[in-house]
Amino acid sequence: FSDSSLDDQTDLLLLVDGVWNVTPIFTLSGTAKIANQDTRVSGQTSKTVQSLEVRADYELRDNVILGARFAHDEEIFNGAERTDAYEELSAYARYLINEHLFIGAEVKYEDSSSDSAGSSYSNVTTMFRFGTKFCCLAEGGVISAFD
Repeated sequence: FSDSSLDDQTDLLLLVDGVWNVTPIFTLSGTAKIANQDTRVSGQTSKTVQSLEVRADYELRDNVILGARFAHDEEIFNGAERTDAYEELSAYARYLINEHLFIGAEVKYEDSSSDSAGSSYSNVTTMFRFGTKFCCLAEGGVISAFD
């Protein structure tokens, strides 16, 4: 569609994702991303979001995984003097009951800061979860939903 009130915009979009199996029981992974997203802020059409996430998983014992996660997001509103920043730090534990079921717990700290008045906050969340995985194993390059 065409809207004469909106300016043309060119942005760099990027996604880098990596996993490093440091040892058979310790894994580091991370994601870096630059994206353009729509916004619901009055008078703004889009924002550029720069994200960085780093995760570490350690298999303490058979079927017990401990992990930590750090994430930083920065939202730069296009055409406005506003920037929002989010940090998240979490620690979690997961027990694998079998290949399809797990239970876990997580503690997460979130901090948000903004140039916009009244938009900053901090939060601590504790979660307990029960999860399942329904699909799939790949053997010889073939995915089978029945294994």
